[in-house]
Amino acid sequence: MLTLCFSLFSLLDHKLVLINLISNCLTANAEIIILHEMGHVLGLVNVFPSACSVDCSTSNVYTCPKAAAEYSALGLSSSDLLVDSASCWHWDEGAFPQSTGSSELMTPFFESYLAQPITRVSIAALEEATTDYVVDYSTANSFPYTGSTAADKAFKALVPDSTFRIDLGMIDDFEPIAA
Repeated sequence: MLTLCFSLFSLLDHKLVLINLISNCLTANAEIIILHEMGHVLGLVNVFPSACSVDCSTSNVYTCPKAAAEYSALGLSSSDLLVDSASCWHWDEGAFPQSTGSSELMTPFFESYLAQPITRVSIAALEEATTDYVVDYSTANSFPYTGSTAADKAFKALVPDSTFRIDLGMIDDFEPIAA
């Protein structure tokens, strides 16, 4: 059974920000959806115009150096940080494999059993999004998320109560919706 659960954001002339949440989605997932969308409002991931972005029509490899270096430091199976090719404004779901027991706040899929931490990768991408931001890498959650670092204790990664793709919807039997 499909229940619509998505949000949209707009940057109009870089002055007005609008986040729309579908009313039947205002459940325990509202906080994680709002946090995710605020990430977009601040310039995550690959939001145009940005000081650092990639053209997904030619490649979905995120080449901005700070975020790419933070991703490489995680030592995951892929050496390249990928942007979701379907939307071009999320981290690719495969970049943060479920086998780690975690996902990432700025991926398109939220799984009911996986923490969605804000990683050093997203903090670095935020730093690269504009020259106006001052970021603090020590505030990033651990990845894979353990809940035991100082940052994890200060800001606990959220775990959605349903599985859904943020730009498509939520499905009650916890199977991801095909893009």
